[in-house]
Amino acid sequence: MEQTMPGIFDLFGGFDINSSKDKLLDFLERYCHIEDIIAKSEAEFVASYREWAKEKGYRSNESKAATIYAQAKNGIPSIPNNPIVRETIMWYVGLLRRADETLMASLTRMEDIAKDLPEYELVGEMGGVGRVTRVALIAQIGDVRRFKNKHSLICFAGLTPSIHESGKFRALQNHIVKKGPARLRKVLYRVMMLLVMHKIPKDDAVYRFIKKKEAEGKYKKVAKVAGMAKFLRIYYGRVMHLYRDLGLAA
Repeated sequence: MEQTMPGIFDLFGGFDINSSKDKLLDFLERYCHIEDIIAKSEAEFVASYREWAKEKGYRSNESKAATIYAQAKNGIPSIPNNPIVRETIMWYVGLLRRADETLMASLTRMEDIAKDLPEYELVGEMGGVGRVTRVALIAQIGDVRRFKNKHSLICFAGLTPSIHESGKFRALQNHIVKKGPARLRKVLYRVMMLLVMHKIPKDDAVYRFIKKKEAEGKYKKVAKVAGMAKFLRIYYGRVMHLYRDLGLAA
């Protein structure tokens, strides 16, 4: 696709797990080569894009259409627009659609398993947690009752500061130890990114904590890592409280 429509990946997101739609693939089925776009005038393409968006159930964004047209005008494809190229692109679009379907089937199965756990609904209500991250958090953390306290969970995730000192020397800034499951840290960081990218969630404790750290002069990445530890403290407290209420705590 970068050969037929340079820069297209910067303009479209991929598969949306929540809507089960893939906007990029939908677009490629209509416009798979720059020539499909620049063969029209800008006004014609904008009208065509809006019609396509309405048909597919996307927001009809005129400015987005104008941006796509401008990029197409400046783009230089490295392979020609011919039947063989178009057929090849459509074959790959079909292949990616099947991959999307497999991903959805796997996620649905994971959700079916996770729904039997008491904390499933509770975790989904936490700020920044979406459909995928909820299942991933539950899978990576497991049964919180195996942790003695919230600090044990934070240590398990590898979010405790490393010790960097020798004699009278003590480092002013320490990195986290990064022991434990890296996948858990990746999921947690994803949650932090979702928190700061969208409007303030109803469950805003971690969001406000991150913003507080940034206001104190912390680098944004450092503030997010601190937010990850804060998130785990809240996660542990809420899930353990739920288990106690249900009489399931050890």
